[in-house]
Amino acid sequence: QFGAECFSQTDPEMLTANIDRLDETYTEYKPEELFAKIQCPVLLLQANPELGGLMRNEDVDRALSLLPVAHHVKIHNVGHLLHVQDREAVINAVVPFLRSLS
Repeated sequence: QFGAECFSQTDPEMLTANIDRLDETYTEYKPEELFAKIQCPVLLLQANPELGGLMRNEDVDRALSLLPVAHHVKIHNVGHLLHVQDREAVINAVVPFLRSLS
């Protein structure tokens, strides 16, 4: 139900781009250039790849090396839908991060 509600609110072109034209959509994507331009603090939440999390440890290491101000929290017991599978762990990561910004 949650997934269906999310997809119903998504721009259909985003879905088309990610399903029918995935390679073409991300051809020009250059994280080395984009991430270096992000000057604000970033919180990177990582799910467990063995449970469906999309970012592998090497992906996280790369992102952390490219982002000027980054914080990383790995939530071991969840897959792709972190906030659905363990809302409390996500809140426990996000709230301290937000407090550190003030």
